[in-house]
Amino acid sequence: AYEADLVEEVARVFGYDRIPTKLPSLVPASRIVSEREVDVAAVRRTMIARDYNEIISYSFIDPEWEADYGSSEDPVELANPLSENMSVMRTSLLPGLLSSALLNVNRQVDRIRLFEIGNTYHLDANDANETREIQRLGVICSGTILPSSWEGDVRLADLFDVKSDIQAILYLAQFVNTVTFSGLDHKPLVNNQSLSVYVDKEKVGWLGRLQPALERKLGFESPVYAFELR
Repeated sequence: AYEADLVEEVARVFGYDRIPTKLPSLVPASRIVSEREVDVAAVRRTMIARDYNEIISYSFIDPEWEADYGSSEDPVELANPLSENMSVMRTSLLPGLLSSALLNVNRQVDRIRLFEIGNTYHLDANDANETREIQRLGVICSGTILPSSWEGDVRLADLFDVKSDIQAILYLAQFVNTVTFSGLDHKPLVNNQSLSVYVDKEKVGWLGRLQPALERKLGFESPVYAFELR
């Protein structure tokens, strides 16, 4: 028998009505929140207000997708994966976003604006048996900047539109005046259309356009832009 079952039996025999009612003592816990700490709910509201739809994707992904669209680091491999195409932990949110975007493309949806707030998983540099989880915001955008309208043609989204989305998020934490961008060499992205994002000289993310060859391979008809922040 479990200890809880024995305690319940003793209480039943003794009589529940004879047990005094006493609330446990609670010590209020509080901490000072930095003005630069961004509430996840505020990030979510901001992205929705900017016409994005939220997705939730698996943390387990295909090793080939991780190699093609993840970060350049070695992923965490699962000892007992559910299947061969879900055998590593994601190091980036981009593979999941691309997979969801493809589901839309295959259903003739040509205007795609998706975001995800989730964790990525990384091997600990100091201990090979330990892993680190980092919460990130990932975004993918393709097609027109606005829905089709009777007013005429609507232009396609570009790198500057995605950059403005990043600035809107960083504005929540009053980072706007300390944000800088610099060139980035990231395998799935176009070199002259991709940037690293820095806050106070610390890298916090990236943005850029997917390689045209990859866009064609995956079946996108419009340029695909994405970014990721932690």
